[in-house]
Amino acid sequence: MQYDERDLYEEELRPTPRGGNSLKLLACAVAIGAGWAAWQMHLRAVSRMTPAEAPVAALGVSVSTKSAASTPVVPDVVVPAQPSVVAAAAVAQGPAAQERTPTGGAEAQPAPVPQAPAEGRRIFYGVVYDVATKKPAAGLTLNFSSVQEMSSPGMPTVTMPEVKEASTDNAGHYLVEMPSEADQIAVVVKSDGNGGRLEDYDPPLREIPEQKRRYLVSQRDDYRDPLRPLFSPSQDVVPFNIVLIPDSWLPKTPSER
Repeated sequence: MQYDERDLYEEELRPTPRGGNSLKLLACAVAIGAGWAAWQMHLRAVSRMTPAEAPVAALGVSVSTKSAASTPVVPDVVVPAQPSVVAAAAVAQGPAAQERTPTGGAEAQPAPVPQAPAEGRRIFYGVVYDVATKKPAAGLTLNFSSVQEMSSPGMPTVTMPEVKEASTDNAGHYLVEMPSEADQIAVVVKSDGNGGRLEDYDPPLREIPEQKRRYLVSQRDDYRDPLRPLFSPSQDVVPFNIVLIPDSWLPKTPSER
């Protein structure tokens, strides 16, 4: 039997049917899909476990849930922070956190606004503090004096003074009630170690840098006289804040002002 060389050449170059390769690729895809599905199911099972069981299950080791179910759950106990810990945390967070930390050396704060007094009365309230340290002045005595002028037809004018005493608390706050008929009030502060006192500024002196506080104090010459609050006749609640001036802040002579 004779063969034609062209027929043999064409037989060798004829492409192989693709049916076999398609079946192999399909089988590989099925195997990969099955493996991926099994891995996802394993991850879901691990995610439902407790944090202590999950690392063990991820290594392929079986975990028994019997002991975990029988173990009682103990609630977390909150231990109050010790004062030293709170202070250390405030220092680490900076000056703002230290100001929020309740300490004995806190700066003076505004006094709370009181309720309106009864008819015919007027309330004076505020905070008293040292202008140098900005600390509240606790345990001070304030004397409020008022003058009421009463007159009737054909009768001379009669003055009826009324004196009230108020004390500052640990925050330097005070409150005193006076008659609303009095249009003049004089306040005397009894304090040792302070050469003078002034009505506080707006904004308060405690919010101003020390150099400017010293300058404003040096421009005044009424820090030794009784203080006289200003108010309108219809004002029944009068805020009146006072700053104490140490002797070292007072000018020595008028030329130094």
